[in-house]
Amino acid sequence: IEGNYPNWKQCVPKSNENRTKILLNEAALKQLVAVAPKLPGKSDEHSPVRIRFDLQHVFVEAKGKDQKEWTSICLQEAVGKGRSVMVALNREYLLKAARFGLKQIEIEDELSPVVCWNGGKRIVIMPVRLDASPASTSTPPEPSKPVEKQATKSEPKPETTETNERHTM
Repeated sequence: IEGNYPNWKQCVPKSNENRTKILLNEAALKQLVAVAPKLPGKSDEHSPVRIRFDLQHVFVEAKGKDQKEWTSICLQEAVGKGRSVMVALNREYLLKAARFGLKQIEIEDELSPVVCWNGGKRIVIMPVRLDASPASTSTPPEPSKPVEKQATKSEPKPETTETNERHTM
């Protein structure tokens, strides 16, 4: 189909040495698909889960609004390379990537887009902020009242008189 289309490649972050790379084999993908829906916080806004790599293990974690501690599941047979990272994602998007078999995950930091891919298939997932407070609902301040000018001496206005005369040219 001919036409002008946006350059979608600009939206997909490029792989680089700053990104931590996580590889999930088939067993780890199955484990992720099995445990992520059962983790707490599914009914919370954005249904967040956290992916954490601690240089040795890859974890999927979640907690409900009223929980203080994270429920943490180590993804068996998942391996990572790079620096330790932690990012929160909407679990539905992460599950979609896992169900599509996108077994490679690249994470730069907690605020940058996460790329899940395998072969030519890719999905870009924007992180969710766990510490974000709801938008303020306070009312904006009322505009200040105009300042009344104090009476000052002014030049007298010219007198005008009304007449019924017409001026013609």
